[in-house]
Amino acid sequence: MAQLRKIAPEIPETKFYSILDHHGLQSLGNVPNFGVLKNLIDEMTQAAPRESAA
Repeated sequence: MAQLRKIAPEIPETKFYSILDHHGLQSLGNVPNFGVLKNLIDEMTQAAPRESAA
């Protein structure tokens, strides 16, 4: 959950709620199991803006 809470603020709000909706969740406090948690982390990591290596 700590990793998820670190990534979440970096994601645009509409994308964040779209990901939660995709999993049938209303908030991060309602994650039912570790499988859903892993999927959330994967999706939010992909949605977070990448830092440039410049």
